[in-house]
Amino acid sequence: MFIRFFILINLIMLLNLTIFANNFYYIGFIGNSLNATTDSLYKGFELSLRGNDTDMKIKPLFFDENNEQIVDYIKNTPNLLAVLGCFNEKHKKIIDEINDIPLISLSKDFIDFNYLNKQNVFRICPSEVQLAQDLARFAVAVLDKRYYAIVYSEDVSDYLKVAEKFSETVKRNGGRVDYLRSVESTRTDFTNILLRLRDLKIQAIFFIGSLDQSINFARQSYEMKTGALFLSTSTIGNRNFIKKLKNEAEKSCYADIAPDNFYKLKKFRPFLTEYYKTGKNVDKHLAYLYDAVSIIKLCYNNNVIDRENFIKCIKETNHDGVTGKITFNNVGLRENPPSYFYIIVKREILQRKLMGQEVKRFMEAK
Repeated sequence: MFIRFFILINLIMLLNLTIFANNFYYIGFIGNSLNATTDSLYKGFELSLRGNDTDMKIKPLFFDENNEQIVDYIKNTPNLLAVLGCFNEKHKKIIDEINDIPLISLSKDFIDFNYLNKQNVFRICPSEVQLAQDLARFAVAVLDKRYYAIVYSEDVSDYLKVAEKFSETVKRNGGRVDYLRSVESTRTDFTNILLRLRDLKIQAIFFIGSLDQSINFARQSYEMKTGALFLSTSTIGNRNFIKKLKNEAEKSCYADIAPDNFYKLKKFRPFLTEYYKTGKNVDKHLAYLYDAVSIIKLCYNNNVIDRENFIKCIKETNHDGVTGKITFNNVGLRENPPSYFYIIVKREILQRKLMGQEVKRFMEAK
């Protein structure tokens, strides 16, 4: 009901944008009108624009990714400061055709978002590659694993890039990658691979694939007694992984973009308190959405409103946000974004906080 309501409101707004163009500026949010994540994030988006001096000057605007005219709507919206969203491969046409409006991704997915030779794209959270690099640093420097195997599914183009960067990071920090290969996305039997890994005395396996394939691989690794720690992407940060594997999921590790409780981000607590009152689920992208809106407000409040300079303003951002310090590199990736490590213990997903000398060892890892 809420989704339908804000689509109706935005249709009315679109009809009146030209009339009120000189009075208001807009931040767009792209999403799926039938998606619960979009529902939660859009409520946070609206809330983040309230209660300050920009409340009556900057308005939220929803762009439905399923609308065939979405590119034209974005291009023809006057005073549009930026467009936020969890950009992925489905949005490639939008990314390709929008050149003069900042596009800010709240998602780790679609690595190529930052490598399409575009000056107007920014990723405010870690990419899947950055998470993999930090997981490799964590595994080598903190968990002291030295001998690795990397296996990735062929069904997603991002998986190869993640595998390569994980491998490079392991080697750069004194570890060894003794085995690296791809597998078909339909493969379910990994016996021959695991026999080889057992012979190599691999200490850690980094597997990149779908949830079902990850479950199969982890189970067979456990049953064949490889003795290797199972590492993966946040795909395994899922109760179904534990439900199907039970004790076989023990000590599996991954990295993700958010802490287990946003209340741990002290600067985010006042907003979070207000957000809880909406009754909406707290999505893991919420703090990054808040920081993205904050950066846009900063540029706007500095009287930067023309599109070329607005892109430049975001590119030169040096902001202390609720998720930490925010700066962007030359391709729009956030520099040194936060990563959070998780380990499965006794059928529970626990955030693995770095303590004492672990912090120093992790920070010194390259």
